[in-house]
Amino acid sequence: MNLLKTRSQKNGQITAHSRNLLKRFFQFNTYLFFTCICLIFLTISINGSKAIFTSKFPYINTAFFTEKPQTLYVYKPKWIIQKLSALEAESELIKQEDSNYETKHLTVKKEIQLLEKQLLNETIKFTEYQIQNSQEFDPNIYLRETYPFSAGGIAPALFGSIFLILGTFPIVFLMGLSSAIYLSEYSPNDKTTKIIKNSINALAGTPSIIFGVFGYGIFVLAFGWGFSLLAGWLTIALMTLPTVISDCEIALKRIPERERMNAIALGASKWQSIRHNVLPYSINEIFASTLFNIAKTSGEAAPIMFTAAYAFRDKLPWQGLENWHDFFFQGVMALPYHIYILSVKLPINAYTRDMQYGAAFIFLLFVGSLSMLGIYLKQLSINKQKPYL
Repeated sequence: MNLLKTRSQKNGQITAHSRNLLKRFFQFNTYLFFTCICLIFLTISINGSKAIFTSKFPYINTAFFTEKPQTLYVYKPKWIIQKLSALEAESELIKQEDSNYETKHLTVKKEIQLLEKQLLNETIKFTEYQIQNSQEFDPNIYLRETYPFSAGGIAPALFGSIFLILGTFPIVFLMGLSSAIYLSEYSPNDKTTKIIKNSINALAGTPSIIFGVFGYGIFVLAFGWGFSLLAGWLTIALMTLPTVISDCEIALKRIPERERMNAIALGASKWQSIRHNVLPYSINEIFASTLFNIAKTSGEAAPIMFTAAYAFRDKLPWQGLENWHDFFFQGVMALPYHIYILSVKLPINAYTRDMQYGAAFIFLLFVGSLSMLGIYLKQLSINKQKPYL
């Protein structure tokens, strides 16, 4: 008996130890994920704020929000570049041949850092507007470099993204809510309904580039709309709808069945019971789901790139229109595609970093605002539902 008791105590200790290790493992992964996300957001916020905020009143770089992207022209003194190249070659030579590598390398490294600072201070920068009225620089003294989209602002991309979301929201909300009401309240529990629901769940996991190619083939080519806001709206809506339909259906089913039965027992029709006893307590959650999913899909570059977005357009969406309906059939710049171009097509250096991080920071604030509004609406919905749950 004592032996069995001892074994039982040991097994209990091992089990408790295993549970504690498992808990620590889950805790570590959670905090690791949260820390990584915070570091990413912090990096974007710190570097992006340098492009957004200034030290002079009104403390905001208004040109960043009001101007189109411009090419940045950089003139670097050649003598500094040549001296930097010589020091870098000397550093490599020290690595290979000198045994007293560390001491000499540190000295050369400090010289390189000082020269790099001097190069930044003596570099002359012009935007494409400024260079038209600037003096000519001697090519024997200065090395000219050009960086597209690294000056000016993001106004066309920002307003293009806003109009893409404003046009997508009513399509997604109305179609998502209509489909969810049918599947939750009216559809029979048969094979056809199950196939539809399984298809919706499968589409929710489809890569965004598939929707982009579909939108390009159907709306851009087959319908002849070209790169346009309308093609972008419908493509983004199709990509967002599967998730929104599922979330809306869950929100409707969260309302107890007795609320529907009580209304019908008092003589209300099926639609009246849904309208007065179900939708008022779930509409905020449905709004929140739509906002969450549009905020997520608005960051997808593939569907926008294939259907609605230009790499560069120097006009705002409402400018240069001959007829009012031309607004729907024009392409626009969009922040996700613009950030992709800034990040992939341009080198990351002191001349491009502000524009790259600034655009990402604004887009982060834009998407974060939509998400925060969604959280607020969802909390309102939960508070409304509490007395009925």
